[in-house]
Amino acid sequence: ETALNYMDQNYCSDLSLSDIAGKAYMSRTYFCSMFKEMNGLTPWEYINIKRINKAVELLKSSGLSISAVATQCGYNNMANFSRIFKQITGTTPKHIAINCNLFNLSLQFTCFYVEKWNFSILGQREFFTFSPHS
Repeated sequence: ETALNYMDQNYCSDLSLSDIAGKAYMSRTYFCSMFKEMNGLTPWEYINIKRINKAVELLKSSGLSISAVATQCGYNNMANFSRIFKQITGTTPKHIAINCNLFNLSLQFTCFYVEKWNFSILGQREFFTFSPHS
C-alpha cells in the first residue's frame, strides 16, 4: 500500500521501479509479480493509465500545448507519450485537444449569441449556465 500511495502521489514525476519497489521493501521482480497479481496490471501500466488520465484532463481544460501536457504528466518523449496515449484512449492527444478547443469555441459563441439575443429581446441580460459533458 505504501508503494501504491507513492505511485499515486508521484506518477507525474520521473519514477523508477527500484524506487517504487523500495517503498514496499521488495525486490523489483517480486514487487512486479505481486503488484500484477493484486491489481491485474503491471506497475508501469498503472502509472501510464494515471498519467494519461491526467493528460486528458489537462488537454480538455488547461489550454497547454500537447508537448507541455506530456512533460507535465511525466513523459519526456513525445513519440512515447503519443503511442501510450493512443493505446489507452483509442485516440490521439491532438484529436482530444482539437475537439475540446472546437467545442469550447462553439460554446463561447453560443453563450455570446444567447446573451445578446436575451438582452435585445428582454431589455436585460440573462445568464445561462452551460455544463459541457465530453
